[in-house]
Order: sequence, then structure tokens, then C-alpha cells
Amino acid sequence: VVRIGGGAGGASAARAGMDTAFSRPLLFFARAPAGSPAPIAAGTSSLVPGALPKNVMLVTLARGTGAVDPQTYVVRLGHQYAEGEDDEEGLSRPAVVEFDDIFAEEVASVSERTLSNNRSRDEWEKSRLRWNGLGGTWDNRVVLKDGKYSVELRPMEIRTFEVVVRNILGDASVTKES
Repeated sequence: VVRIGGGAGGASAARAGMDTAFSRPLLFFARAPAGSPAPIAAGTSSLVPGALPKNVMLVTLARGTGAVDPQTYVVRLGHQYAEGEDDEEGLSRPAVVEFDDIFAEEVASVSERTLSNNRSRDEWEKSRLRWNGLGGTWDNRVVLKDGKYSVELRPMEIRTFEVVVRNILGDASVTKES
């Protein structure tokens, strides 16, 4: 695919094309009697109630597996642009994501996990090797304000979260500590 456009907006056009080309396709199956069309209507819909910032991609949204409570989800968010890659539209700037925009249910708690989701980020930070380089220190940027959880993603960051939502009865599920 060849894209032609202005120099300043090239990153956003290219990124949209890459997402289309490299994202896994979603497969849907239906049953129908032989000789009749499959009962699948064309169109689009989303289970995500709000809009994410234009520079953020919902990489993973999966219900917890195994012994984890069914009201627990793994959410992986990715900032799609590098610093300076798209300053014209502001897509290279940090983005704030509110978890209420991802879930229709009320969000009871949010905790950051390692990228592979095998440990809490706090636990990992305490045990990791400290390198005396030019990089800054990590701070826990999951914010709870006015009963809503949000997080700021810096350019090119990919981060994983464990999100617990309130069930239909209104009581919060309890997360299992790993």
C-alpha cells in the first residue's frame, strides 16, 4: 500500500494503515441450513462504551483466566506514536485514558501489572536491578479521582492492567494477589 500526503501528517496516515495491515483479524462463525445465507449482518459495533484517545490502541481486553474472579479483566494499552513523530495533531503527546471509557460496568479497582501480566508492577519495581543511566524513575501513574480511574501513557508506552469491575449486584469482586 502506498500512501501519499503532506509531510507533517504522514505518521498518523501510516499508523492507521499499519494497524489495519498487522492487527489480527477477528473471526466470526454462524450456522445456517444448507443453501441459505449465513445470518451475519454487515456493520460495526463496539463493546467499549467510550472513545479512546486517537493515539492509544486497546491491545488486549480479556477476561481473567483460571482461578481469577470472572469480574477481573486484563487490559493492555499502547501509545502509538513516538516523541516528535506527529506534533501537528498532538498525537505524539502523552495521552490520558479513563478506564470508564473501556467498561460499561463500574470500575472497582485498577492495578498495574508487568507487560506479561505475571506480577504486579509494584512488586517488580522493588526487585528489579537499578541501572544508573539517564532514564527517569517510574512512578505509579494510575490515578483515582472523583471515583474514576485513569492512567497517562507516554509516547510508545505499552502497559498492562488488572481491572476489577462491579458485578450486577453492585458489590466489588475481590482480586487474587499473586
